[in-house]
Amino acid sequence: MSKDVQDQFKKIIQLYTYGKNVFRFCFFGKENVLGTPILEKETEVSVFKDPESKIQAKKRYFHFIYDPPTRNIRFDYENKILFTGIVNAKEDQNFLNLYLYDKVNIYGLGAINGNYNRNKGRFILRNIDTFFYLIKNEPYASFPFLLFRNKNSSRHFAILNYTSYPLEINIDENLNFPYKYEVNISYYYKRETEIIDFIVFIGSIEEIIINLVKLTGYPYFPPIWSLGYHQSRWSYKTQAKVLEIGKEARKYNLPLDAIYLDIHYMNKYKIFTWHPKRFPNPEKLIEELNRLGIKLVSIVDPGVAIDPKYVIYKEGVENQYFCKNEIDKNNKKTFYVGKVWPGKVHFPDFTKEDVQNWWSKLNSKFLDIGISGIWNDMNEPVLQIGKTEEPLKEPISHEKGSHLKYRNIYANLEAEATYNAFKNLQDKKRPFILSRSGSIGLQKWATLWTGDNHTSWEHLRENLYMIINLNLSGMFFCGADVGGFGAPRKGLLSLFKFIRNPELFERWNELGSLLPFFRNHTILFSYDQEPWKFPKPTFQRVKKHIRRRYQLLLYFYYLFYLSHKEGIPIIRPIFYEFSDLPIDDFKLKDQFFIGKNLLACPILYPKIKSYSIYLPPGDWYEFETGKLYNGNRWIQFSIERGYYPLFIRGGSIIPIVYPGINAEQTLKNEIFFEIYPENSMQGYLYLDDGISTQYKTSYFLVEISGERQNNGDIYLKYEIKNKSFLPEQSTVKLRLPISYKSLYYKKKKNIATQRDLFNEDRKFSVSEFELPLLENWEVKISINK
Repeated sequence: MSKDVQDQFKKIIQLYTYGKNVFRFCFFGKENVLGTPILEKETEVSVFKDPESKIQAKKRYFHFIYDPPTRNIRFDYENKILFTGIVNAKEDQNFLNLYLYDKVNIYGLGAINGNYNRNKGRFILRNIDTFFYLIKNEPYASFPFLLFRNKNSSRHFAILNYTSYPLEINIDENLNFPYKYEVNISYYYKRETEIIDFIVFIGSIEEIIINLVKLTGYPYFPPIWSLGYHQSRWSYKTQAKVLEIGKEARKYNLPLDAIYLDIHYMNKYKIFTWHPKRFPNPEKLIEELNRLGIKLVSIVDPGVAIDPKYVIYKEGVENQYFCKNEIDKNNKKTFYVGKVWPGKVHFPDFTKEDVQNWWSKLNSKFLDIGISGIWNDMNEPVLQIGKTEEPLKEPISHEKGSHLKYRNIYANLEAEATYNAFKNLQDKKRPFILSRSGSIGLQKWATLWTGDNHTSWEHLRENLYMIINLNLSGMFFCGADVGGFGAPRKGLLSLFKFIRNPELFERWNELGSLLPFFRNHTILFSYDQEPWKFPKPTFQRVKKHIRRRYQLLLYFYYLFYLSHKEGIPIIRPIFYEFSDLPIDDFKLKDQFFIGKNLLACPILYPKIKSYSIYLPPGDWYEFETGKLYNGNRWIQFSIERGYYPLFIRGGSIIPIVYPGINAEQTLKNEIFFEIYPENSMQGYLYLDDGISTQYKTSYFLVEISGERQNNGDIYLKYEIKNKSFLPEQSTVKLRLPISYKSLYYKKKKNIATQRDLFNEDRKFSVSEFELPLLENWEVKISINK
């Protein structure tokens, strides 16, 4: 085919592959989404016109057909129809209709709602303040990614709509038709482009998500303290109060890594300022908190107060840094005027490189005095506070395009600018940025939380399902407001939260301690929500699970390392690990995996006394009792306050550590490898300094593997994969079931030490053996000898 003909076809359709299982379809042009670069090398696939004038692309394992007059498409993979559909470049119509022929469950779309799946509904992907989730099926953060899990196959597929424009997605079941599902995708609000650009992923759930992350960016690697327990509220209003919270946490011996400053630390709510009376000496506050081992995280909203005496405002005006009024966008003196906490504000135009640099420098001034993390709130952005009208009606525009095009990635661009402030630090500390909003690609720069929730059992459950779907959408480092933010009432009444529910608070902390981001946060007019402000029995139960988070810190840390290096989710639904169970996904929605080795079964309903749990095939050890259960069956468990079932997969080798007062101290405490016998066993340990960007060249990585013989004896091999960082610890202790009595190392017999784990809030004893941490070894461990 001649080059002229190929160029002509390119105006209609371009097809690219990324490896064997990822396909990009570009109709009528190709998107170049700012802030979401393609990282993987793409290969263009030649297309040809057949005798019927249909455009085709064909390889050994796939076949694509496009019929221009009808705009019908069909995509076959390995001789089976994956989907058919219609593409439409006309305004006011769905730009993409997809018809699916297999029975599937549909996931993804980030935290668009609190449902477990996306099997049916109308979804608006346009970032908005949802007012405690009252605006249904419209998210704080938009992830235009749909995962179709085939119920009858281990091969699944997914679609990423590669655009920053807001979308409307309608999903409906059509079980009586040849196809089972219909997915209609439109540009929401109005259409500015004819381009239709989407990427199809095929494979296992893990393969799909790894490839998604390859294309949209690997998650940033956070500092170890960001994995710990964080305390927040709107607001700790004075410097003295913040310090009091830190001292009380230490008084009650509660692990705590960070305290958050909400908007009241500012002078008249002007960003990058300090209130002269409430926070007269922030440097001293940071110094005193550092002595307590606590970091400080400050909120930074995008709205800049309009005040001629305010330096940041003057800089923005003089340098044309703000978004323009769409109506008068040719008038350089006219900026869009919004209204948020300070009153009238302008918004930085993050589509401009000089604005990003300016924003980085402003954040750097905060970081230079010792602020450890930045909390980006109100960054959908909220343009007119308190209004529920369509934000796209506002006459705001950007240097590089319309607000329609850039709204969904506004928070991404802000996060990137903030991230660059950390990169410029001389001490090269790792960034921590918490964002309420964003889109696909945000994982490269920031952590996401699920926005303002209610203190209700309903939102407790919904937050879990949101976190699962965020992890299935490539956003791994995420969490929810533990304890609930507002009151479970409508309108202004949601702002007043005065009645405690100790049981709900306990269960929320249990769940929160298992999720990647763990922060207690509440509203302005609320009872005190610090754990020690609750009745003593509740505090002791909550403390137990906060301490458990730190016990498991090294397990979590390796999962974060793995997600950063390989793009593997931290939180996983049951079907991620066991895709062929003869049980509907929905029946297992309240159970989830942390990594591949921990199966969590949190309590998500009030007054539960008994809980029926499904254990997948294999052996499972209950974390708190040490009891062994055979899987592939439902088991009834007795439940009491302060307890939920947590299982370790047979064959796992889990690093455990004594909890310290914070994560950095915990990182240096005594390390244990807990071994859960199976015929084949494996585990990993990752260590570094916990705070610097030197982890790229300075880290300690261990693989420990083993086999169980017919007589029960265990052979273990401990192999150091990287030793460019030397931990402070020199030894590690192995923990095994109490029946293992002796260990043979370098031809010497070592007798086990018996340890009762009661002081670790566990109800069983183990055998322990001490071995070197910093050298390779192989050992045999014998049973009943």
